[in-house]
This record gives sequence, structure tokens and C-alpha cells, in this order.
Amino acid sequence: MMAQDNLQGNGIVYTVRTQHKDYPHEEINASLIRDIIQDFLTDGDDDFFVLEPDQPIQGSIYMQAIGDPEGSGGILSEVRIVQDDESFQHYSYLSADPAEAVSIFLAYWETQQLPDLSGWTDITAEFE
Repeated sequence: MMAQDNLQGNGIVYTVRTQHKDYPHEEINASLIRDIIQDFLTDGDDDFFVLEPDQPIQGSIYMQAIGDPEGSGGILSEVRIVQDDESFQHYSYLSADPAEAVSIFLAYWETQQLPDLSGWTDITAEFE
């Protein structure tokens, strides 16, 4: 899928940031997202991945991920939801299966869908 394919009718432009490189919208595709997340399993460094739309998606201003800091081989994903009054909620989720994390990020990028946050942990208090 080419980066422009996800612009059908929504006009959202994304950027990807990692420790090693920033990617403009034109360079973002499903393979890039998969590769970045899979690299968390082999790189063993402090890399991060931020997928940021130029306008909120269901209130979300970004999704981000890192390899599990506990070293379990999972992927720790986070999403921030900003309200009209500029307050926010910040959620985290540990995916034991990296393929699950890939699916979450692809849905956010391809179809502008947030994951079901009912199984995520509200960590907003850590930022207050």
C-alpha cells in the first residue's frame, strides 16, 4: 500500500519518528510500520516509534511504541487522547505478540481507527 492510499476522503497526513530517523508522509507504508516494530525485537536499544497524524483521530494526537522495557519480547504501545478543553488521557498496552502491535498501528494509519481501549491501562496520572 502506498502512503497516499490512506488519504481517501480524510486528508490526514502522518509523520513517523524513531530514534534513528524521521519519515515524512510520502515514505510511510505498511512495510515500514511492520519493520520498525519488528526491529524492537532484535535491536535491543532504546528505539521508539511515534506515529503522528496532522489532525486528531478520534481525539488521539499520536500513538507510540517501544520494545517492552522489562525485556519480555513484547511491544509497549501508548496513545494520547486530547479533549476539547485540552485535558487528556494517556493509555498503555503491552502486546506479547508483536503482530498484535503491528495490527494496532496499521489500523490507526490505514483506517484511522483507535484500538478498543477497554483492555488498555490508563496511565494519565503519570503525566500530571
